[in-house]
Amino acid sequence: MDIKHINDCKKAITIQIHDSKYIPDKLVGLQESINTLNQLLEEIIHRKKMCVKLITGAKGCGKSTLFRYCLNNFSESSYSLIDISGLRYYSDYKTLKTIISDLELPKPPKSKDTPSMLKYIKEQLGKDSAVLSNTQLKQKKSIIVLVDDFEFLTLQNSRLFFLYNLMDLLHYRNVCLSFICISTPYDVVNSFEKRVKSRFNQLPLKVNPPSTFDFICEIVHNSMTIQQKTLQYGKLTISDRLVKLWNDNVTLLMRDKDFLTQLEFHYRLSNSISYFHLIISKTLKFIDVDNPVLTVNILKEAMKEISRNTNEDILYKISILEFTLLGCILKSMESKSFHQPILFIDLFEKEYKKYATSYYNATEGLDKHSCLCAIENLIHLGMLVIHGSQNGEYTQFYLKIDPEDIFQVAQNRDDCPTALQKYICSWLE
Repeated sequence: MDIKHINDCKKAITIQIHDSKYIPDKLVGLQESINTLNQLLEEIIHRKKMCVKLITGAKGCGKSTLFRYCLNNFSESSYSLIDISGLRYYSDYKTLKTIISDLELPKPPKSKDTPSMLKYIKEQLGKDSAVLSNTQLKQKKSIIVLVDDFEFLTLQNSRLFFLYNLMDLLHYRNVCLSFICISTPYDVVNSFEKRVKSRFNQLPLKVNPPSTFDFICEIVHNSMTIQQKTLQYGKLTISDRLVKLWNDNVTLLMRDKDFLTQLEFHYRLSNSISYFHLIISKTLKFIDVDNPVLTVNILKEAMKEISRNTNEDILYKISILEFTLLGCILKSMESKSFHQPILFIDLFEKEYKKYATSYYNATEGLDKHSCLCAIENLIHLGMLVIHGSQNGEYTQFYLKIDPEDIFQVAQNRDDCPTALQKYICSWLE
């Protein structure tokens, strides 16, 4: 079999799981978020509404992909997208030049001084400060400033100051400008100054990771299947025979009980889409002339390589809800012996509800069923050990792991909300 075609198969899968500009045909399990964001973008692009919106959710749940997927529904001629990243540095000067061009302002004096450029933009907008009619507004292009990795801007005072000044442009009614900020912590806005915090007057759009194992199966299946769209996007040449052989093998894989059992174990470790993309990425190094397509054995090897069984590693992979419940278990143990069993219904009605409604103004409270499912998963992963024969909301359990592990992870886990970090660490310290 032609090695070039085999390498192109690997490139196709790499594009589908790693290329940030590649937009899949379907996003699984996110229909509610898609509907909400489509409606928001309709307001911004077609109705020229100015908006500052926070999109938040666990790391790897598909927040950035969701935004680009929804934006793809609109004509590129009707908006201008400006990327600002909290991690990757882009020239603020170039950003301002783009804004000046999109606002159709006169060319500025030759200067690379960012404050001077900001001052120039405000002066020019002030000269034309009349509120535009609906007809005039519709003729203007909407400018969308996408701020990815928003939480990292709080660590860079100069960039944060730049963002403050950009948001000041929202004062001008003759500008069609909106900000979409993407962040892992949902409480990131609390660290900003009051004048910026007040801009976020809408509820954040919370993007949840896949909520069922069936969703993960569909995502994995789609990610491992070579799509015709990908071949065109990557300008790849693969024989129809090899594409069919590859895709048929993927379909067989998704029916293999042994593989699905392994996949479900990893789902209990993490429901992050990027985690499963990492597993798929690991399989590609096993693909060669002798093994031109994915097999159960190849996927098992990849899973074995990525698996880590220490408690600390698992604590980094579990969901924030599961990590929150472990924090509540620690808190409830203040007045109990370490070896005294905990009753789920007591934990939920007392400590969890108290944390979710009052402690540090936490707002991530979920229903009883979701919390019970999370407890059952922690038992399955060996974080908790069951006590007695009762089940459901009367399930009793012990904490099986060292509280110090939870303390260390709470301090270092990037997506741990500030409120939860304070809640756990203030007691353990």
